[in-house]
Amino acid sequence: MHNYKPKTSTLVLTLISIATLSVSCASHTKRDPQSQPSLIEDMHEMNRNITSKIITGENCKAYFETQIALFHDERLHEIDRGRAEDESEKIAELAWQNRLAIHRRLESLVGCRTEIRKLFFQLRSIEDLAAERHQKVGQQTPKEIGEFQDQPTPLVDNAFFHGYYGPSGRVEKTPVQFQHGDLMVTRGPSFFAAALTMIPNNPSQLDHFVLVAKESDGSFHTVESYAQTGGVAAFEMTYALKNENARIQLLRAKDALVSGRAAEIMLNAVKAGKADPSKQIGYDYLMDLDNPKRMTCSAVSYWGFRRASNDTFVIPQEKSNVDPGLKQIFENTGIKMGPLLTAGDIELDTRFDLILEFRDPRLVQDLRIKEAVMNTIYTWMKEKNYRLRPTGSTIAIDTLIYPLHRTKLWPAVKFVTGSPDIPPGTPKGFVKTLTQLNDLGDILYKRLHDAYKKSKETTGWGLSHLQMADVLESYRQEDMKRCISHSGAYAHFHRAFGAIPCAAPKRN
Repeated sequence: MHNYKPKTSTLVLTLISIATLSVSCASHTKRDPQSQPSLIEDMHEMNRNITSKIITGENCKAYFETQIALFHDERLHEIDRGRAEDESEKIAELAWQNRLAIHRRLESLVGCRTEIRKLFFQLRSIEDLAAERHQKVGQQTPKEIGEFQDQPTPLVDNAFFHGYYGPSGRVEKTPVQFQHGDLMVTRGPSFFAAALTMIPNNPSQLDHFVLVAKESDGSFHTVESYAQTGGVAAFEMTYALKNENARIQLLRAKDALVSGRAAEIMLNAVKAGKADPSKQIGYDYLMDLDNPKRMTCSAVSYWGFRRASNDTFVIPQEKSNVDPGLKQIFENTGIKMGPLLTAGDIELDTRFDLILEFRDPRLVQDLRIKEAVMNTIYTWMKEKNYRLRPTGSTIAIDTLIYPLHRTKLWPAVKFVTGSPDIPPGTPKGFVKTLTQLNDLGDILYKRLHDAYKKSKETTGWGLSHLQMADVLESYRQEDMKRCISHSGAYAHFHRAFGAIPCAAPKRN
């Protein structure tokens, strides 16, 4: 079925739909699966339209709006249960093939980055659910997996991970051959990683930058920045690949000379910091790209490419914007609110080729739930004026944990409170905000986890994003009633997060 040509009538209909499209097409429409094309047929149709170049810079915005309306993960629930096992593998493959085909044409579609980013998010969501179904891998949490350094190596031990989607458009299992200057954008399994992916107006499912460098002895290392390591550091490749990477996307700059120099410059910066601690590049909690003395993971690649190109290769081509409704997050953490360089921005940078994408099949459910939770929290902040409020956890941070985390009393405090280590230089507002988001996330995670499990038992599919949003909205309304009446066990959620303060439940 891969080689059939588009019918003339189909192309005409596509052009008509492009010419008459309105913005309302972006919403989910009521479908009759019996009388309309299947998901697989629609996937094939999009691939034909992209590869035949019927979609151009002039009509791509309208066309991709139709595809955003068409491709959402809820459609997987339309598939007859008897066909789901056979079709799920094909659907996941076709979703990747379409993302790959679109990426290869990015230079002619630059006016449609916003629409393409939304579509990529939805296609990857379809891939996730379809892969979860056909691979039949038991779902785990990061805690259940345990120490990731004791696990097989992603992109190397590919039989264990069911391979990765490669340039062939299909699952590949040969060990990946890295090149000097490659760029990986990844996703960690934490709520913090989910918070980063969901904070832009147009979320992605990626949160971390990894610059690949080849040493003189032929070994590969990565240059990354973590708060836990005090800033920019180099890591042996196997260690880096096993560092809690639930997703890995490999991008390769078309200008190999610049990317190679970028990797060399940043690797040399790490070596200089080791030789002279005064030259070490610390971690940048304020995410200020203009300050090269402190860097986040994104700044490592940003400054590497800038310096390697004499400021002519500045990434990304287009930064992400953030809704004003999330102002509290930025004020509390001290991060300047404005356009941000996010991992999702690099995915649509025309100066890079998309090489492959990996997902840890054990973590699909966990990733999807955390993304839905953080997206919902942000949505309530933007649309319902919800705000983070002081809790017992934040009071403990203010009065006990933060004041003592750099003293001799810290081991005892850590043991009593169960608090993780706080990296040196971490602003208190940063710690408090992450704690609040984690606490809220844990409450909502439990609701979704139970509903997700029930959905798989009854339908064979995990919850779609729309279904997860509905589950959380029902919980919000239920908890709000208890908040208003000052009764019930659930109102602790609205005491920590809400549009109005919520008192403690009445005592009988």
